Amino acid sequence: MLDLRATRIRELPKGVENLINLRQVNLSRTHYLKRIQAGVVSKWVCLEVLDMTLSSYHWGAKGEVEDEQATFEELGYLKRLSSLSIRLKSIPCLGSEDLTWIGRLRRFQFFIGSTANSLPTRHDKRRVTISGLDLSGEWIGWLLMNTSSLVLNGCWGLNEMLQDLAIYSADNFSDFNSVSSFMGLKSLTISSSNSYLQPGGGCAAPYDLLPNLEELHLHGLTYLANISELVGHLGLQFSKLKLIEVVRCPQMKCLLFYGNFILSLPNLEAIKISFCEKLDELFNYTSDQTLGVEPVAPNLKTLELKNLPKLRSLCRPKESWPSLEQVYVVKCNLLSKLPLNIQNASTVKEIRGESQWWSGLKWHSHNTESALKRFFKPVGPKSNAISTFGSA
Repeated sequence: MLDLRATRIRELPKGVENLINLRQVNLSRTHYLKRIQAGVVSKWVCLEVLDMTLSSYHWGAKGEVEDEQATFEELGYLKRLSSLSIRLKSIPCLGSEDLTWIGRLRRFQFFIGSTANSLPTRHDKRRVTISGLDLSGEWIGWLLMNTSSLVLNGCWGLNEMLQDLAIYSADNFSDFNSVSSFMGLKSLTISSSNSYLQPGGGCAAPYDLLPNLEELHLHGLTYLANISELVGHLGLQFSKLKLIEVVRCPQMKCLLFYGNFILSLPNLEAIKISFCEKLDELFNYTSDQTLGVEPVAPNLKTLELKNLPKLRSLCRPKESWPSLEQVYVVKCNLLSKLPLNIQNASTVKEIRGESQWWSGLKWHSHNTESALKRFFKPVGPKSNAISTFGSA
């Protein structure tokens, strides 16, 4: 093992290319590393683990790096490599013949862009973080084919990129391998973007491009009006979705349109929304769904709502959520009804919110209020603390 983590090296020591039996190389937190000579890494033919997390060295494809610098393609010669964490200058343009080595990796983290970094999710075994790049001319399909967690932070051109994915799916609809090619993605995070996400005419995917998506995190999307804009682009059905988290989306008026593409959220366990000042309802129902009573999210366990001053409605008047256990509501003063009744009151473990909000709630019956009162725990009127509930 070669352990140079947190050292102040600017380039690799002379002679390391001769360490052909190396299995692990740790260059994490090498904040001064600027140069890796071409041909050095490819000689580590026994290498299994290369950790360059938080290193200042950015890998690039041929033509992107200076002469005699190591290139991204060089890593493909390491047949035993199973774990890789590196930074990249930009998204490499790779053909299918160049992807086989990435598919062999058990674990990888690619941080693409000069400022790429982000908080961990539960599905980081194969993670790609793209930060501060124009995606309008980029093809990220090869990333989705191999990735379990994708983070897009501070990028623009998202609409064009999503349209390219939709067009690709339509062109390859008869190819089973293409249809199933994005099945590994389980977590999608989009943050800090001013892009519009409305799908253009004829650009919706003909099938669900992310059929196994379990987590959706949307943070700081200036123009996002509802999640259905993403649904339309990617044909999403959310059949495996467990967590929806939305933070600081100032134009969002409803979370999701229900009854067109989305007919059920059978595995959704947690909804967490905060600081969306225009949000007035969670679900907007099509006309033929407005009188229904079947729960949109029958397995929802956690509901966290914070700083939503216009929120009035969670669901249809007669709808109840039978699995709800944890409720956290702060600064949602117009919300006057919870999807709880005497039948599902037994599942509730805790309700937290301001005392004034609690006293103004309307209930199906006095018995429901009495049954739930013992689970209520007041929070201060100035509370901005994050809920203590664990992630779903």
